[in-house]
Amino acid sequence: MYVQDEFNLIRNVNITAGLRLNQNEQFGTKLTPKVSAMWKPANAWRLRATWSQGFKTPAIRELFYRYVRQMSGTYLYLGNTDLKPQSSNYFSLSGEYGWRGLNVTVTGYYNKVKDMIALVTIPNYQAPDEYIIQYDPVKTRQYQNIEDAKTYGVDVNVNYQWKEFAFGLGYSYLDTDANQYDTNHDKMHKVTIDGMAHHKGNWFATWGHRFSNDYRLGIGIYGRMSSTRYYQDDGNGKGYQTWRLSTTHDLGHFKATNWRIEAGLDNIFNYCDRTPHGLHLGTTTPGRTGYVSLTIRFNQGKKLSNKYKSNYKQQNNDED
Repeated sequence: MYVQDEFNLIRNVNITAGLRLNQNEQFGTKLTPKVSAMWKPANAWRLRATWSQGFKTPAIRELFYRYVRQMSGTYLYLGNTDLKPQSSNYFSLSGEYGWRGLNVTVTGYYNKVKDMIALVTIPNYQAPDEYIIQYDPVKTRQYQNIEDAKTYGVDVNVNYQWKEFAFGLGYSYLDTDANQYDTNHDKMHKVTIDGMAHHKGNWFATWGHRFSNDYRLGIGIYGRMSSTRYYQDDGNGKGYQTWRLSTTHDLGHFKATNWRIEAGLDNIFNYCDRTPHGLHLGTTTPGRTGYVSLTIRFNQGKKLSNKYKSNYKQQNNDED
């Protein structure tokens, strides 16, 4: 059950507050709140602050599944019926500036997670004897609760539009700090949260022009990158960057249809991760790829009554 309200506390301060009630037959009842505030000191500025709690019960796979992978030997993966629910406290603070086609947003966040559920490598002798006898695994991994985990980072987004041109840049920095209790040595030790990359980014530049009522051309170049992604086992994913060139061709209206052709070149510089099978890949792109697509949209607007079309436009803010 979920309830949420939005209201203005004082002038230029907007509050959104909500409560979610979760009831789980196995893990009980949990109430999680969320509060977000936005302050608008001037037309060009917005400041936002958010606090929310999270609650996640273990999935069936994490509790009960048993499966194996063959990678130069047998890797055994085990569920864990002793898992506890995962809960969290999330805090964020952001500032937004917009002026004459320029929009800049900077967000900092901190998420403290209790009993985080993650795959952890365990000694083979800790697995049930019948599994060891049946599979004789090279390595055994099990879903466990990480005692103390924190994620924190910064997101930056910049967008600018000038006449028929648009530009965008996004950057994310992420760091994690997780600890797990080692029953064999009776102490805490740090573990890596699988899939964490410190740096990620994306960018684009586009241009569009309508040459006539029946033809509009759009050209865009897009890029994305990631630094090394870290894993506890099977190697890290390599850092990479890829670029894509895309064109769109709107061919106008034909009776009750709209036609669009898209054509482009993905992974322009032909980057391909050749990491051997069974290890973690930075990206799964097969290399430079050309593509062409045709989209036909069927419109039924002419068949609608004038009254219905008027209501439809008001509800959807649609001019077609």
